[in-house]
Amino acid sequence: MARTRILQSRIRAMNRRTTWTRFHLPRWQGWPKWSTGSSILGPLAEVTGYDKVWLGRQVDDPEQAAIIILWASAEALRNFQASPACAEFLEDLPDNGIVSGGLFQRLSLNDADNMSTTVSPTASRFPSLHWHYSDRKELEVEGRVTLTAFLVPYTGGSDLEQIRFSIVKAFKGFVPADCEDLRPPPPLSRDSIPFGGQWPGLVAFLPKPDGLVWAWTDTGDNEQWQPPEQTVATEENGSGQMVVYQFRLWNGLYGATRQREEASARNPLAKESWETVVSNVIPPATAWEQERWDIQVAPSYLSPLIDEEEEEEPL
Repeated sequence: MARTRILQSRIRAMNRRTTWTRFHLPRWQGWPKWSTGSSILGPLAEVTGYDKVWLGRQVDDPEQAAIIILWASAEALRNFQASPACAEFLEDLPDNGIVSGGLFQRLSLNDADNMSTTVSPTASRFPSLHWHYSDRKELEVEGRVTLTAFLVPYTGGSDLEQIRFSIVKAFKGFVPADCEDLRPPPPLSRDSIPFGGQWPGLVAFLPKPDGLVWAWTDTGDNEQWQPPEQTVATEENGSGQMVVYQFRLWNGLYGATRQREEASARNPLAKESWETVVSNVIPPATAWEQERWDIQVAPSYLSPLIDEEEEEEPL
């Protein structure tokens, strides 16, 4: 029974999707002004199927904002998109003045000219992310965040997981230049436990969190996205590509504070170190872009998270 509950918990986590709806928000305005309802979440207050809501602002252009929603499943997202609440939600999120690089169009307004498939206007406002082997880290993407997008070759087939693990492996142990002291400590070894000392438990030997969270465009498994400058259709040349997203959290863990992120953003050596590690990605990244975000959780939301850790009974 315990194994079944653990499996069900893992399945729920893997089914989660996150949408990133960009819009224009004046600097002086804390949250969107909704034309319906009194809740800070507006039309979302009457919606079911989501777990958590955040508001993000770009650090370098604070009027570029995003409502970020963690959905229980892709089906819950589709149900919302088909509901009247979705139209009300988008009506109060103006998309004028939204600017993003080519790779971030998956996290902004999709341009049909840049997609190998047609995307409906509603769906284009809700680009969906699928988290890499979800272990609840998607719940922690808040505070100061460095968001990096990579464009990598992918033509479909069974090698998708291998590609994903290869990309994640390229960043193992990486921190930007002048941030070497922010690396997590290595896990304990059995030799480091004094003879006769208290056994620390298996968790002591596990790798420490590295502040990185990975995600992939939800449609990346089935669609090949092309940047604006690519004029030859994927179907013709067989060179499909996929967008990968990395979230580096500056949440104070191991000293990775907002102040350290700001210093790193000004350091040209840090940019060089990013270029170096990206050059080691296999398959090679054909393009990459980076944005800096401040993300805060909504003061209240109607669908509180279920503490899945409490659900997992010991074996």
